Amino acid sequence: MAKEIEYIFHYRKDGEKKELKVKIDFIPNKRITEFNEFIRHIGGIAKSWEQIGDLQVLNAALETDKPEGWKEQIQKNSDEIKSLSEEIVSCNTEEILKMRFELLKKILLNNGVSEEFLSYDFWDECVSPDEIMQFLTRAINKDIDQNNKKKV
Repeated sequence: MAKEIEYIFHYRKDGEKKELKVKIDFIPNKRITEFNEFIRHIGGIAKSWEQIGDLQVLNAALETDKPEGWKEQIQKNSDEIKSLSEEIVSCNTEEILKMRFELLKKILLNNGVSEEFLSYDFWDECVSPDEIMQFLTRAINKDIDQNNKKKV
């Protein structure tokens, strides 16, 4: 059975702190698929950043310890850092933000939120990114029964 959640968005408009209460009782399978695609997309970027950090630490250790073949290994790591950096840069930030907004908008539309709160500018200028991600995560996972999760 589908659960209903109430989420309170905290936002600022013209410097004034405000709240938007939203009741979510319907999340179609399509939104779950879109959310998973979005998470995979941003997860790949985060993984690349993590790999870059690991390689930078490894290069610093190689420079300090200077084991046999250290210069070649640093060059190999630096080439990988360059490749990962190019991969990250090729990800269109605007495309990611629009993907997130479209998912958010569809969920809000599915649950009867007024047009006043469905503009890209409102979500881009008035609501923090963390707030949006918390909402998306809670909304998508609202029907998961915490008591029936398998323990691994």
